[in-house]
Amino acid sequence: PAMHIVGLTGGIACGKTTVASTFREEGLAVIDLDAISRQATKTGHWGYRRVVRAFGRGILTTDASGEEAIDRKKLADLVFGNRVLLSKLNHATHLPITVELFRQILCSFLSMRPVVVLDCPLLFEAKLQWLCSTTVCVSCDAEDQVKRQCERDGCDEDHARKRIESQMPLEQKRRLADVVIDSTGTRQECVQRARAVARSYKKKGFLAWAYR
Repeated sequence: PAMHIVGLTGGIACGKTTVASTFREEGLAVIDLDAISRQATKTGHWGYRRVVRAFGRGILTTDASGEEAIDRKKLADLVFGNRVLLSKLNHATHLPITVELFRQILCSFLSMRPVVVLDCPLLFEAKLQWLCSTTVCVSCDAEDQVKRQCERDGCDEDHARKRIESQMPLEQKRRLADVVIDSTGTRQECVQRARAVARSYKKKGFLAWAYR
């Protein structure tokens, strides 16, 4: 039997979360790479120990339960704009994230899920598109993107533009993707576009099971 793997990515503040939620509502299995990353660096996990070894105890804070944990904001600010430190972080987290990703893909396969979505902001940067039958990029108008980023993070336009410019250009992601979902406009319009794409993938997935 075949499993249809859809890679979902997009620019920062472009509405990828809305699209992923819609895919879930349509019954598609969604594997969240950000959630896997958080899980793989939780206190006690072997991925957590790799990150602390790489960056030292200065990146730790105390959580609500009084337990030591990685201060994600401090770590993000530390690696932002620093390619050497970002590469160091990627090296520390790549293996634990990959192991958990493949575990979840295998679980989906054994559960006979015909369509699985990899919700991955850095799909192309991490070169994970080889895993996918097809790829989807969520995109929006450049000014909309800046406005949404400001509203989401409570930052000014200058900071928002720097964050956006630190990522792979959205135009490049659009060129690499097989399908582009334009989220410009209202949230409901984005949901309708995402729903149409999800339903087309469900048909492909079920046909793959039926004819192989």
